[in-house]
Amino acid sequence: MKFSTALQLVYFGVAFTGACTLVMFALSFIRPLMDESTPVVVRVVCMLSPLLISIPYGIRVVKVAKRDQLRLGSALLRAFKK
Repeated sequence: MKFSTALQLVYFGVAFTGACTLVMFALSFIRPLMDESTPVVVRVVCMLSPLLISIPYGIRVVKVAKRDQLRLGSALLRAFKK
């Protein structure tokens, strides 16, 4: 399978969206525990964590898929496991 730029963008987009969704779901349970006394650094990290986790995961999925010639589902699982 040839990985064109468009296909790489699709792989990245699906991985990025899935990872962002999972991180935001996890943060929805953390949010009630934070109040006005929570340090600003912690709030900023929580705000940026979907991007800080999802961008590297999306790039990893594309690299794993290109290297091992995998379809999307297999690439998502292999990039998550290893």
